[in-house]
Amino acid sequence: MDAEAEALARERGERIRTLRKALGLKIPGLAKTIGCTKQLLSKWEKGEIENYGADAFVRLALELKTTPHHLLWGGKQPSPPPASSNPH
Repeated sequence: MDAEAEALARERGERIRTLRKALGLKIPGLAKTIGCTKQLLSKWEKGEIENYGADAFVRLALELKTTPHHLLWGGKQPSPPPASSNPH
């Protein structure tokens, strides 16, 4: 990884860690829920890996109540969708 890619990976990892901790989630439980190893999730948080399996990354975003785009690129945290007033 070049310096710019390393910086982006670290920022991405920090977003993942911050959201996980804000939701009170632990690495082992979250890793199991999204279908990856705790070692892989830990490496994502440290910015050591840029390779993200699409399925696990989408599940990660859902569990962290955000979007894959926000995890990858940052910016304003998206607002949650409004609660439906039309019960089914």
